[in-house]
Amino acid sequence: MHASNSFTEIFLKHMLLGLQNGVASKNMSFLQRKRAIKLTADVAMAFAKDGAKWSHALIMNLSKKTENRTLLRSILGREYERLTKPCLSWKMPRAKKILQRSFKMHSRIKKGARQLRGVNAASVRAGAAVTRTKVLKRLVPGGEHLDDSSLLEETLDYVISLRAQVDLMHLLVKALDVPNPNLCNKGESGEFLF
Repeated sequence: MHASNSFTEIFLKHMLLGLQNGVASKNMSFLQRKRAIKLTADVAMAFAKDGAKWSHALIMNLSKKTENRTLLRSILGREYERLTKPCLSWKMPRAKKILQRSFKMHSRIKKGARQLRGVNAASVRAGAAVTRTKVLKRLVPGGEHLDDSSLLEETLDYVISLRAQVDLMHLLVKALDVPNPNLCNKGESGEFLF
């Protein structure tokens, strides 16, 4: 699966805009420049994928830090206010919460009965699935607000967008003819400096 041409165009436009506004200063240290480039790439990717829940959550998380806000405003422009506003659609409807609560209670009762009979393979697999789901919810921006089926869709979309981000960053490096930083930044011991 590849990113669409419109995603690529929007990403590149906002990436270049962010690089012009956020990295052009000569007073920046290497670490500040590195953070600004990462922030720019993340915001450009999230803006290009507007409409996905993870993209809104990523922009919300980045806007919580005051040092990011000026760069975010310059990249997002008029869309800044809309994209940094909390999204209420993530909240589960009350009926769904009640249903989940009753399902959890039913599961606990069944689990208690199973423990009396001994642990079986199905319960071990179910526990592993729950653990993996919790980890996935922490990895995907906004994942903690999603149910399991939405989480899988958002994860797939997020991974595809990350892959497209990496590909586009490689293209930018080639287009700008930047030398390989791994060759330039070796210390005396032969280790990479960053």
